[in-house]
Amino acid sequence: MDRNIIMLAKSNTIRVLVMVVWLSVLLCGCQGDFKADKEAAVKRWNSSRSEMTMRLARQEFDAGDFGKALQNVQTAAALNPDEPGLDFLRGRIHLEQNHLRQARASFENCLSKEAGNHQAYYYLGIIAERENDLREAFNSYRAALGADRDNASYLRALAETLAHLDQHEQVIRLVDSHLAGGGQDAGLMMLAGQSLSLQKEYKRAALMFDQARMVNPDDILAAESSALAHYRAGEYEQARAGFESLESLAVAQGRQLNVGCELAWGDCLAALGQYRQARQCYEKIRSEQGEKHYLWTRLGQTALARGDLKQARDYAKYCLAQDHSDNDALLLLGYTALRQKDYQLARRALETLVDRNDDGALAWYLLAQAQQGLGDKVAARNSYNQALKLEPGMAIAQQGLRQSGNVRQY
Repeated sequence: MDRNIIMLAKSNTIRVLVMVVWLSVLLCGCQGDFKADKEAAVKRWNSSRSEMTMRLARQEFDAGDFGKALQNVQTAAALNPDEPGLDFLRGRIHLEQNHLRQARASFENCLSKEAGNHQAYYYLGIIAERENDLREAFNSYRAALGADRDNASYLRALAETLAHLDQHEQVIRLVDSHLAGGGQDAGLMMLAGQSLSLQKEYKRAALMFDQARMVNPDDILAAESSALAHYRAGEYEQARAGFESLESLAVAQGRQLNVGCELAWGDCLAALGQYRQARQCYEKIRSEQGEKHYLWTRLGQTALARGDLKQARDYAKYCLAQDHSDNDALLLLGYTALRQKDYQLARRALETLVDRNDDGALAWYLLAQAQQGLGDKVAARNSYNQALKLEPGMAIAQQGLRQSGNVRQY
């Protein structure tokens, strides 16, 4: 019996030892799992805090509180360096604060994590523009547009950069492509119109400005650009209608037309033979701007069109008293003096004019007439010949040359 008791005790001891071993193993395993679970929980908690901090940072950024926004971005970065959008928002804040070097670094970090982030490329383009590196700006805007081809802001930024680089043909092609695809961005149409105007393609420019007006009828700049382009293209009826529409729009918006538009409107009316309305236009500018030399010349031209030689001559003199370099006023003075048979005055005015600018056939012809009126036939023949060199088919110069007794074929 004692032997059985001893055997039972040994058996129980072995069982206890086995249980202790197993418990030790289990406890060690649980400690490892607990540690891992704790780390994961801390990471989740920090990620949640980082996300909430970033949300607060975005709200502060939108409210314009860039200092607090940046502090919260830094806090979020400490909690979770991999927080989505962290580098991008940091870049936006630095850009708003005009810290261009830090902004560039943030956007470049953003692109190293998100190679296709088109907004980061776009803001890198803005930074390059501020640094006057237009080529780099062009490359960044092109990359942004390549990643998001339907973004009108990227397209407009690219077109503006090309315009600053004087690549006007590329601007026009870019906008034509946009319009062919059904695009209706008035800003792009305005850019194309301005590029066409710089290339003196005024008819095409006018069409582009007209399209911009259709998209945005209340845009006074589009209305002004359209009217001026039609005027410069020699499309005076369309220009007149455009200026009338522009005036109505300006009145509705409580604004005034600029002097350049009012002057072009008057010139347009004069070109259409509406001299009374043209004069009213010039007189209105005169009452607003004072006695400018260019107004005296135009008032003189309308007086001449009405047959009032004396007033035309007086206006030409008023102009030259203010600006003796005005060639239009010299021509007007020479012509009116010639018509009034004041050949000496006509000769002085026209000789001054051809000395300054010897490529005007009309000025040489009028000078020949004045010289002929003074009986200086040799000088007159020379002036007729000069007029015909510049304009071989000028019939009145050929007639004057024949009358002066020296016929030469041109």
